[in-house]
Amino acid sequence: MLKEVNLNNFKYESNDKMKSALFEANKNSLKKDQLSRASKELEFRFNDLSQYINKADDNNFFLTVTAEVKNNQIIQDSINIMAENIDTMVPIQDLLPKSSEKIEEEGIHDMQQILNSQGEEYSPALYASYDRIAARDYANKWSINATSCYDHGTSCGILQARNTWNNDVYPYYSELCHNDCADFVSQALHAGGIPMDSTVADSTWHRGTAAQTTLAWVNTDALKRYMVGKGYWKASNYTSASAGGVLYTSTSHVVMIVKNDTIIRQFSGHTNDRNQVNYSNISGY
Repeated sequence: MLKEVNLNNFKYESNDKMKSALFEANKNSLKKDQLSRASKELEFRFNDLSQYINKADDNNFFLTVTAEVKNNQIIQDSINIMAENIDTMVPIQDLLPKSSEKIEEEGIHDMQQILNSQGEEYSPALYASYDRIAARDYANKWSINATSCYDHGTSCGILQARNTWNNDVYPYYSELCHNDCADFVSQALHAGGIPMDSTVADSTWHRGTAAQTTLAWVNTDALKRYMVGKGYWKASNYTSASAGGVLYTSTSHVVMIVKNDTIIRQFSGHTNDRNQVNYSNISGY
């Protein structure tokens, strides 16, 4: 991204020095609004990435391995490793770090998009009071990597461990097997500071008992309409979406993004219950 704005050898020390260097290197090639957008993005990236540098972290994968066997021996060339990618399976290579050249291409593309965007004030964060790191931490704290359904074993068809959920604050809104992805993401968003509506109505975002829980809190499509309508959300992309953002795989499934260090991207979510699991770039996500 720095290379695209003529800062190939820039070493970050402060936002002020970054802004000054950005202006000096591009004063004859970029307009004022382009410099402003680039500056805000670089400031966000430098601050965001500082939390990952020199810090160990977990990477979790769910794998299916197949191979052909001949004379009771595995045929090495036939081994195929597939990895769970939220709600689909992909080759394991899709979840592993890309080459430095590929990552550089993504950075150039992202900065070009920022420089060429028109008609809107650029902001990496829409809601100033939202603490996306607190939302991330909530999602990681209240999720595990379940391998069965705690209440119903394998008969339920979904993998969740409701005994590890935040049940004291958010009691079950259904005693039956149920998808909890939107409910869980709503909880994390609220932990990050997005205010819950005080009233229970068709147009509100509220959680309580079953009778006190609104559709926008527990339904993926309704949650999206509510958050976009309120101005809390706008569309992002694979390379830009950071921890504390959300990822929709379809209108029926949503998870919380908990890591994006530009090389590894992870999510945590419910139904299936997953904690810090790597995901890749899938068309339609």
